[in-house]
Amino acid sequence: QEGPSDYSWIIGVCLATGAQLSGALAKVLFKSYWQYKVRWKQLAISAVSYVCIIIINPVMGLSAYSFAAQSLLAPLSILNLVWNAVLASLILKEKLSKANMVAYLLICSGCCMTSYFGIHEHKSFTYDELMGLFLEPMFLIFLVVEVIVAILGANIAWVGEKQYPPWVVRIAYGCLGGMLGGNQFLSKSLSEMISTALKTDVAIILRPGSLMLIAGTVFVLISGLRMLQKGLKFYTAMSLVPIYQGFFTITMVASALVFFKEYEQFTANMAQAYTFALLLIFGGISQLQPPEADVEMDTRKTGDHMA
Repeated sequence: QEGPSDYSWIIGVCLATGAQLSGALAKVLFKSYWQYKVRWKQLAISAVSYVCIIIINPVMGLSAYSFAAQSLLAPLSILNLVWNAVLASLILKEKLSKANMVAYLLICSGCCMTSYFGIHEHKSFTYDELMGLFLEPMFLIFLVVEVIVAILGANIAWVGEKQYPPWVVRIAYGCLGGMLGGNQFLSKSLSEMISTALKTDVAIILRPGSLMLIAGTVFVLISGLRMLQKGLKFYTAMSLVPIYQGFFTITMVASALVFFKEYEQFTANMAQAYTFALLLIFGGISQLQPPEADVEMDTRKTGDHMA
């Protein structure tokens, strides 16, 4: 029931907060993974991390939308970075400097603005419409640009500090991980495909296009998280996760705008808000202080471990 006595939105806010907490916990555990030398402990921590971010986080996040409006829940995405700062301090004993605090505020503000001023209308697509979107010229251009950036980021991460400054390598890890994970248009497309299959013909799931969509969704999800985990071997959670989150948000918004043609609904005010949000995010990334080197780890920070 709707009305003054309806407090179901509180449940939605609590679920969304819990979702952000589980996601932040997973990222902190990614860093903790490298602090253990015993293999079974690493596997246990890795398993808990992926359960938190692949199962608990999306289940709680999607459940939250059953109790509260998206316009209310979207700004809560900034809690991911807040939880990251808290958990990194408690679990990893990392310290949040004043400069990094300012960087956190800038990145949080930028992420919040992109969520608040985004397209909140839900639009459904048929299977044929979804497959057609992958062949749109605008999306193909976006895909080429993304591949070029990914190759550049992978090269920098691979070579490491042998040829590049530490801050460049750190941004490369965060950019590549966030960009891969931020391709949420694949998750949305997969959801629409499954919904269409259940309503019309379940055999749709076995079509080549559907199988490629499933494979692509799993690939960007796992590879993005794995890239973040690799980067956390060399850099602190407080200095790398905000970069990851910033590029995750930018890619998530950009991919949805291009793939689902949400740019057609864009207004001048929304474009200005998005531009300002991007400036805040990049300003925050540039403000982040270089992390202290982990003495007990390979301080060369080369990319040969990526193999």
